[in-house]
Amino acid sequence: MDCNDFYSVKDNNNTTKTLIVKNYFPAWAKIMKSVVQRYPFKNSGKLAYVDFFSGPGAFEDGEKSTPILIMEHILNDRHYCQNMLTFFNDCDENNILQLKENLKKIDGYDLLENKPQFFCDKLSTDSHLHQFANLKIPTLYFIDPFGYKGLSQDLFSTCLGNFGCDAILFFNYNRIQSGLLNPKVEIHMRKLFSNKIYEELKKNLKKNTINKEEIIIEAFSRSLKENNLLSFPFRFEFENRMGTSHYIIFITHSHLALNVMKEIMHSLSSTKTNGIANFSYVSSSRPQQLNFIDISKTEELRNTLKQTLLKQFSGYTIKVKNIIDNLVETIYTSKNIKVALIELELEGLITCPKHRANTMADHLYITFPQNMDQNQTTG
Repeated sequence: MDCNDFYSVKDNNNTTKTLIVKNYFPAWAKIMKSVVQRYPFKNSGKLAYVDFFSGPGAFEDGEKSTPILIMEHILNDRHYCQNMLTFFNDCDENNILQLKENLKKIDGYDLLENKPQFFCDKLSTDSHLHQFANLKIPTLYFIDPFGYKGLSQDLFSTCLGNFGCDAILFFNYNRIQSGLLNPKVEIHMRKLFSNKIYEELKKNLKKNTINKEEIIIEAFSRSLKENNLLSFPFRFEFENRMGTSHYIIFITHSHLALNVMKEIMHSLSSTKTNGIANFSYVSSSRPQQLNFIDISKTEELRNTLKQTLLKQFSGYTIKVKNIIDNLVETIYTSKNIKVALIELELEGLITCPKHRANTMADHLYITFPQNMDQNQTTG
């Protein structure tokens, strides 16, 4: 399958992936618009959207894909028409030619003060595309390669080196896991994970094949943490067989951005029970393969969250917002956490200033009792 075939095929996985980007872009753009209007001297008031692997803008049945949906949103706002820069790249020249024509057909295209810039190149360490990884203005990056070549920790840290920059990454788990112990592609794996974590990952995979997927995703998250980056994965299974195909991984410096994306991913999850999601998309035509989290054990997960809160914040008085930020890379959404706090308060296990019943506002301060085990240890 070449890149042209890859982007022309519409399936439920591609539709859900498109929705993640489509739903996040307006939320990100609205916040960044407010910032650049307030402080235009910091970045000339400009914003940018960069798609390193754009495709033609539509699936083979004519349904719109990410580039067109993003452009339609831009054209619906005067500020974006004047201040949003867009960059589209694809390794297939035909995709770029089609995308140019598809974008020009959108109503209002002529209102764009900054017309899209198009490129046809493969992402690699010496690619000229790296010039768009550090635009020095708030930028949303969509990085959707067919494989893993050109992806690196250096690329991620450069893309997210400035305020307001986030990245939505297609992490091709199926191809990456098969390449991790393949010496022929070791150079790519080292760039993707960093040398140190790659060496640890190889050793762990040789010792433990049962939790292979969890080990790989956790290692990638740690690689990003070395660059002070937050991340959260959304898992996709194959359409026609059991097993994980890929992940969409959101990467950011911002707790607010990650909480916004988690809410979007939560809404698109194929299974939600008692407010807790599996953060996966599994075709409804077949049973899902439980992975990492058995969503059927939601009561146990709720109790685990409450225990985590009592243990992690033992002896602290801390704002609700800061509690949520501390748990931003867990499966629990802000709503899950607030429900757990309400239950803990009703059980008399935490205290909180007087507030409206059954609510837990971000600004409230929660006081957690000192953990008895910690008292005994300290004594």
